[in-house]
Amino acid sequence: MKKSNSLKFLGPEAKTVYEEPDIEHLMFYQCLILSSSYAIAHRIRCNQLRKTEVVPKDIDSVLKIYDQVGNIYKKPFEKWWRKIGNGLFYEKKPIRKLTLNLNLQKNSEDLLAEVKQAIAQAKKANFRSADKGISFEVNKLRSISIFYRLFLVVDRCNYLEEKRNIPYWKIATEMNFPSQQVEALNRGIKNIDAANKAREYVSMLVCRKLSEAKFLAENAARGIFPSITPFSTAIDFDFKKLPKIVHDQEIAEIMHMENQRWSNKPVLQWDYASVLIKNIQKQKRKNRQILAKAKKISESKNPIFRLN
Repeated sequence: MKKSNSLKFLGPEAKTVYEEPDIEHLMFYQCLILSSSYAIAHRIRCNQLRKTEVVPKDIDSVLKIYDQVGNIYKKPFEKWWRKIGNGLFYEKKPIRKLTLNLNLQKNSEDLLAEVKQAIAQAKKANFRSADKGISFEVNKLRSISIFYRLFLVVDRCNYLEEKRNIPYWKIATEMNFPSQQVEALNRGIKNIDAANKAREYVSMLVCRKLSEAKFLAENAARGIFPSITPFSTAIDFDFKKLPKIVHDQEIAEIMHMENQRWSNKPVLQWDYASVLIKNIQKQKRKNRQILAKAKKISESKNPIFRLN
């Protein structure tokens, strides 16, 4: 359903009626791009699987998701969403009411026609079959934490594509991964032993986050998202093939972005991502304010507020 200048939905129901994606849909898509199991399912469906390849025992569950989502490689998220994604996901809670904002400067006949279309679209959204759709998990995994885990994988792929096999701690410092030890390394640690301990800690942190990113991607390939729950059939990232997959995907997104700009059309994917990045920056500013306040209290002459 196309948005109208005279009719606007208010509240969270708007995205469901207009079939617009959230940042979670974009991240689910990116997880599939990175998943080794999904890549195997793609080769199976394209009759390109080599006889020597190891196939996970639960490949049928991955093939089920592949048959729903389709070939996502070298395809911009926005194009995939318009063609397949907008009809793939369903809401657990049906839309029970709509809040509309009407432009009364338009004639009543056109307004009534648009309201009728909006109601039909909302009812259609309510009747999406649960057995044909994909539903996201309800848990404590935040979009920002998912973003950083995937960011680590993509960054490592970019470095490998550039023939730079840099250590884990260096990846974290260059991308400003949220960690006090990363901040300390970027500021500079004069004591050599302390610096080495910080690098060791950050390397272990990155290793753990990459492992969690693997389970994020592998769970997503089986229709479970977001989840970092480990399971035995998950396949490690293939860092020999993955850098090219990531590179080709980024090129496809950039070309789509440029085509949209030349046509004076918005690039929706970057809008979704920018919202998340703005939230990240907002959280960083909030953390700095908290630290500044704590420092002010600790430096207070009143011993009651002095921090040890």
